[in-house]
Amino acid sequence: MRLRESKGFSILEVMIAMAIFMVGMLGVAALQISSMNATAFAGNLTEAMHLATSKIEELMSLDYDHPLLNVDANGDNRDIDNNGFGDRDTDGDGSDDDDDNPQAPPAGPDAILDD
Repeated sequence: MRLRESKGFSILEVMIAMAIFMVGMLGVAALQISSMNATAFAGNLTEAMHLATSKIEELMSLDYDHPLLNVDANGDNRDIDNNGFGDRDTDGDGSDDDDDNPQAPPAGPDAILDD
């Protein structure tokens, strides 16, 4: 009795090949997700650099004695020439509150933007 010659793949061989292929595809999918995250981060970084550069250029175009460039150690703009820049009046009484109150929290860049 003669054995029949094999003319194809068995179901077991096909299943093993598919499993190996799927493991490779999972790696490709993980790389795709990582690439998308890196692209989003790079876009955010580019936007932040553009905004920072624009602000620096804006500040560089101001006169040296402009009130916006006159900042104290707490990050507060001081109003030296009484033109309305830099006063931080949180209670509405017309006086600069954090100059009179040593317990007042420092007004860093975020507090200046919120004014």
